[in-house]
Amino acid sequence: MKEVENMSSWVPKGKRKEREWYTPPVYIEAARQVMGGIDLDPASSEQANRVVQATDFFSIERSGLNRMWYGKVWMNPP
Repeated sequence: MKEVENMSSWVPKGKRKEREWYTPPVYIEAARQVMGGIDLDPASSEQANRVVQATDFFSIERSGLNRMWYGKVWMNPP
Protein backbone atom coordinates (compact mmCIF):
# COMPACT_ATOMS: atom_id res chain seq x y z
CA MET A 1 0.00 0.00 0.00
CA LYS A 2 2.82 2.46 0.74
CA GLU A 3 3.99 2.15 -2.86
CA VAL A 4 0.68 3.59 -4.10
CA GLU A 5 0.28 6.16 -1.29
CA ASN A 6 3.34 8.10 -2.41
CA MET A 7 2.37 8.35 -6.06
CA SER A 8 1.99 11.73 -7.73
CA SER A 9 -1.50 10.66 -8.81
CA TRP A 10 -2.90 12.04 -5.54
CA VAL A 11 -2.53 15.49 -7.11
CA PRO A 12 -5.96 16.98 -7.95
CA LYS A 13 -7.13 16.33 -11.50
CA GLY A 14 -6.70 19.88 -12.80
CA LYS A 15 -3.06 20.02 -11.69
CA ARG A 16 -1.71 17.13 -13.76
CA LYS A 17 -1.96 15.55 -17.19
CA GLU A 18 -3.05 11.98 -16.39
CA ARG A 19 -6.71 11.05 -16.51
CA GLU A 20 -6.60 8.81 -13.44
CA TRP A 21 -7.41 10.14 -9.97
CA TYR A 22 -7.07 8.01 -6.87
CA THR A 23 -8.88 8.54 -3.58
CA PRO A 24 -6.39 8.90 -0.71
CA PRO A 25 -6.13 5.60 1.22
CA VAL A 26 -7.36 7.13 4.50
CA TYR A 27 -10.83 7.61 2.97
CA ILE A 28 -10.93 4.17 1.43
CA GLU A 29 -9.94 2.58 4.74
CA ALA A 30 -12.71 4.53 6.52
CA ALA A 31 -15.26 3.36 3.93
CA ARG A 32 -13.99 -0.22 4.22
CA GLN A 33 -14.44 -0.11 8.00
CA VAL A 34 -17.96 1.36 7.79
CA MET A 35 -19.10 -1.06 5.07
CA GLY A 36 -17.30 -4.09 6.46
CA GLY A 37 -15.32 -4.56 3.26
CA ILE A 38 -15.64 -3.73 -0.43
CA ASP A 39 -17.13 -6.25 -2.85
CA LEU A 40 -16.98 -4.20 -6.04
CA ASP A 41 -15.30 -1.12 -7.47
CA PRO A 42 -17.13 -0.53 -10.78
CA ALA A 43 -14.75 2.12 -12.15
CA SER A 44 -11.23 1.06 -11.28
CA SER A 45 -7.94 -0.41 -12.43
CA GLU A 46 -5.48 -3.04 -11.25
CA GLN A 47 -3.29 -0.32 -9.77
CA ALA A 48 -6.14 1.36 -7.88
CA ASN A 49 -7.41 -1.97 -6.57
CA ARG A 50 -4.11 -2.52 -4.75
CA VAL A 51 -5.36 0.15 -2.33
CA VAL A 52 -9.13 -0.35 -2.60
CA GLN A 53 -8.80 -4.12 -2.18
CA ALA A 54 -12.23 -4.84 -3.64
CA THR A 55 -13.11 -8.49 -4.18
CA ASP A 56 -13.85 -7.59 -7.81
CA PHE A 57 -13.45 -4.48 -9.96
CA PHE A 58 -14.38 -3.27 -13.41
CA SER A 59 -11.85 -1.38 -15.53
CA ILE A 60 -11.74 0.38 -18.88
CA GLU A 61 -11.33 -3.02 -20.49
CA ARG A 62 -14.11 -4.60 -18.38
CA SER A 63 -16.54 -1.69 -18.40
CA GLY A 64 -18.85 -1.31 -15.42
CA LEU A 65 -21.34 0.63 -17.53
CA ASN A 66 -22.93 -2.49 -18.99
CA ARG A 67 -22.55 -4.89 -16.05
CA MET A 68 -24.62 -5.59 -12.95
CA TRP A 69 -23.23 -4.03 -9.78
CA TYR A 70 -23.53 -6.06 -6.62
CA GLY A 71 -22.64 -6.19 -2.94
CA LYS A 72 -20.84 -3.41 -1.09
CA VAL A 73 -19.86 -0.99 -3.86
CA TRP A 74 -17.08 1.59 -3.64
CA MET A 75 -16.65 4.16 -6.39
CA ASN A 76 -14.14 6.95 -6.44
CA PRO A 77 -15.99 10.26 -6.11
CA PRO A 78 -15.67 12.68 -9.03
